[in-house]
Amino acid sequence: MNCLEDVLTDWAEIKKDLPPLLKLRSYKNISEDQKKCLQDKLDECIHMGSSTQEPTKRTQLQWIAREIGDYIFGLYGIYPSTTILPLAEQDQNFYVPYPRNPYFTGQDGELDDIYSFFVSSKNSSNVRSLALVGMGGSGKTQLAIEYAYRYSKQYSAIYWLQADDIYLFFLSVSELAEKLIPDECKDIDPEVIASNLKSHLEEQSGWLLIVDNADDFSIVKEYLPRSDKGDILITTRSSQIDPAIHQIPISTFLPDESKLLLLRRAKQLKEITDFTQLDPSENKAAEELTLQLGGLPLAIDQAGAYIGKENITVEKYLTRYRDTERGKELRQTRGELSGEHTSSSTTYTLALEQVAFRDEEAAELIRICAFLAPESIPKRIFTENPDIWEGSLATRLHKPLGFDELRQEATRYSLIQWDSKKELLSIHAVVQQVIRDELSQEEKQSYIKKVILAVNAIFPKEIEIRFASQEILRSCDRLSSQARKVLSWTKDHSITDLAIGNLMNKYSYYLIARSRYKDANDVCERAVKFWRDRSTSQDLSAENLKEIYLGLASSLNNHAELLHAQGNYRGARPLFEEALGIREDNLPSGDRDYFWVGQSLHNLARLETDFGNYPRAEELFEEALKINKTTQRDDLRFLLARSYNDLAKLYRLKANFSKANLNCEKALTINQEILGKDHPYIASNLDNLGDIYKDQGRYHEAEMKYLQALELRRNYFRGEYYPAIADSYTSLGRLYQASRNFEKAKSYYDKALEIQTKLFDDDHTDIASSYNNLAILCQEQKQNEESEKLYKKALDIYKKFLNCNHPAFATVYNNLALVYDEQKLYLQAEEFYKKALKLYEDTLSKDHPLVAFCSANLGLFYQKQGRYEEAEPLFKQSLALRERRLGEDDLDIAHSLDNLASLYQDWERYEEAESLFKQALALRERRLGEDDLDIAHSLDNLASLYQDWERYQEAEPLFKQSLALREQLLEEDDLDIAYSLDNLASLYQDWERYEEAEPLFKQSLALREQLLGEDDPDIAYSLDNLASLYQDWERYEEAEPLFKQSLQLREQLLGEDDLDIA
Repeated sequence: MNCLEDVLTDWAEIKKDLPPLLKLRSYKNISEDQKKCLQDKLDECIHMGSSTQEPTKRTQLQWIAREIGDYIFGLYGIYPSTTILPLAEQDQNFYVPYPRNPYFTGQDGELDDIYSFFVSSKNSSNVRSLALVGMGGSGKTQLAIEYAYRYSKQYSAIYWLQADDIYLFFLSVSELAEKLIPDECKDIDPEVIASNLKSHLEEQSGWLLIVDNADDFSIVKEYLPRSDKGDILITTRSSQIDPAIHQIPISTFLPDESKLLLLRRAKQLKEITDFTQLDPSENKAAEELTLQLGGLPLAIDQAGAYIGKENITVEKYLTRYRDTERGKELRQTRGELSGEHTSSSTTYTLALEQVAFRDEEAAELIRICAFLAPESIPKRIFTENPDIWEGSLATRLHKPLGFDELRQEATRYSLIQWDSKKELLSIHAVVQQVIRDELSQEEKQSYIKKVILAVNAIFPKEIEIRFASQEILRSCDRLSSQARKVLSWTKDHSITDLAIGNLMNKYSYYLIARSRYKDANDVCERAVKFWRDRSTSQDLSAENLKEIYLGLASSLNNHAELLHAQGNYRGARPLFEEALGIREDNLPSGDRDYFWVGQSLHNLARLETDFGNYPRAEELFEEALKINKTTQRDDLRFLLARSYNDLAKLYRLKANFSKANLNCEKALTINQEILGKDHPYIASNLDNLGDIYKDQGRYHEAEMKYLQALELRRNYFRGEYYPAIADSYTSLGRLYQASRNFEKAKSYYDKALEIQTKLFDDDHTDIASSYNNLAILCQEQKQNEESEKLYKKALDIYKKFLNCNHPAFATVYNNLALVYDEQKLYLQAEEFYKKALKLYEDTLSKDHPLVAFCSANLGLFYQKQGRYEEAEPLFKQSLALRERRLGEDDLDIAHSLDNLASLYQDWERYEEAESLFKQALALRERRLGEDDLDIAHSLDNLASLYQDWERYQEAEPLFKQSLALREQLLEEDDLDIAYSLDNLASLYQDWERYEEAEPLFKQSLALREQLLGEDDPDIAYSLDNLASLYQDWERYEEAEPLFKQSLQLREQLLGEDDLDIA
């Protein structure tokens, strides 16, 4: 006798001494030894079943274990774990979240087809993807589960992702990634984690990835591995899936398959047997019932579970199915169900009636689940706020084991399932439809209101989401599908409870934080409408009215933040202003929630900064700071840090670097106190400090901050492929570009782009930003064709994701205009200068600093073409705009004065030019003191004017002062020193003091060759200068080879057709 036979014999003997299951609770004579014997036998079944290699034996042991479980439940009211895990599931590389179904029946042909397809495609270089396509309830998921277990030995690892929607998909991706690549899951962006997991799988081989319920395959396609190293099995209801994916249609069961599944699930057949062994009436009843159920596996399985649990005959079940009034009604009306599910709906109704007969509160729990998202229903929804459910259900849920008792009864007939590891319930969508279809409108309204209250109660608070910690956002991720589902009911059901608006506000901000702008826009608009409608209701108490107004303010603020993030500044401003007004009216100083006023001020300040209204932005930031400083709550200190940080950015834009540095240091100190010194937020503060130093020309100090930020991020994320790492590389690239170390700049830009292309699709906006950075770098190196290509690639990406009026387009237009200008393509250049200027005026305002900047660029374009009359009003407009917006002492005013003076210099209106250059110099000396590189620039401008004016004696001391200042402030080998040497040499050349000019030009050439090498456009510039000197000096034999060398270098670098060659 083998071990299995021993277990079967022992269990048969034990059962002889036990009363029938239905009388167990009232039976008083069960000894402690008998109870212990039950538990021991259950443990023996589970251990033996988990160790056997034979599926048939494991299935028989599973049946015994579940029967023992029924007896234990009858004794104690708590159902024990009876699931027997096969060997495959104990493998650490087996990540299927469901146990093997011991009642799985039929579909052997489909299983063979799946395996055959994957085997036959092994040598293909394409991704091996197969989709199981069929209607809901046709058994696609069970087929995928069975394939995973049956063929587990053929794979090195088996993984499972849930794809009901993008949020559930990202959640399952994160959970799997935490097991496989824990060091690469620290980014809060789920897209990054998905990309990291994708990259990991592409590097592995021999795996199977199951993607379940991918009805909208397009939302997950980009995150699936593209290598041929593994197999991808997809389940979906949609046949309109990617044409490159092989499909296997999953139809309903054939009659014999249907009958076999029914009888096995009802525990009337232990193994495949001849149906003739059955009682003829039972055989006939099974045939008729499965025919009524349309061969749909979900309905058959549920009917079998009912029959087995109730220990009744199939014939008796069929009678109930046919004759109950509810059964007749359900067969006559389809309700919400599609036609193929109408006949099967009675099975679910009968099961729910039986649950209600045994335990009405358990049935109530199932009805509640019908109004939630079918997957990942957290236990917390029921247990954290029991009073929401009212009556006897609330009373039961308040008890320590109340939920467990209810869950045991609710899962008895397989209407819902329970994942004990994750503490999640699930229910099939078809079952949900049947349950809802039975309810009246009034009952539906009641359930919808309760599920909204419950989800709102456990969804994180808006202020917590704003802190954007990984833990909080992951919590929102887990609840996202539930929030979206319960809010969807409000479109067709009129419910006015304020919890709806509160949940909309929280959920919309979560979507904004996750950059899900399209979904966020819909929820934001609905939230604003909800609160506006409620604010006009009659007979509201003062307390309710205040809550409604504050809810409206939050919805307006969230919608404004969304529009701001999308570049719709004009649309955002009135919403921010209305939100601020409401909060100021309803939150007096000293109120616990007064910080929301500070938040509104801060948001409006950020918007005014982007509008270029710097004085107004500074006022608003200072007001926000006053409020945030008085807030004593520790959980809100991050708001104070944020205010300091954004104010520092404003001062940096205004070139007030001392204040920028001070505020940035304050933000850094607070964040270090709140988060610790190793948090990635600290890296952002370090980057901001680096930006401040970079803008001041303090490149070494900036480099130290950027490298410190990079090291912090590397240590935190423990990996290279994160957007934050790419951000660090971009900052370093900009630094090296500013210090004219172009080779190093390109290296870091390329590193950033490599990370972004690995993490994101080819048309992600981060990739567009990298193209833009590389384009500017190429432009500075006179690589105009490459620069143009990169700008156009950036534009193509922006067109896919951004509104056509987004300011980002104007920036690229302006940059393209500069490229065309360099290429002497003047018609195209003028067109793009004008497009950029108009777009800035339309999207920002006509007095925005970027409008002044763009006006100046167009003015410079006209100036170079000698179109002085057209250039003059543009320069004057730019100057007036900056004076009006920035005040008379802003350093940008000096740039505008320089531009207008330079125009007058070319126009030979020297007196007017002199006055403007002197104003610019005086402004810089007033703001910067005498030891600043911008002073050297102003001295050069004035000296150049005197040189053109042939007032050489006045020009010489200015050029010398500028050179001395650069030598004092810069390293000895800085390129700016070469420019100063050229300026003084050029003066001596015009003054015919050739002996003094020659060593300066030679020194400049040597410095450039030392810093740039011999193959750089600036070398050609230096060669031309020296050759021009020899030409004027009539030393033609020395000039000729230098001109030829310059020409050869330009042809090599720019191509023979470049206009600079001519």
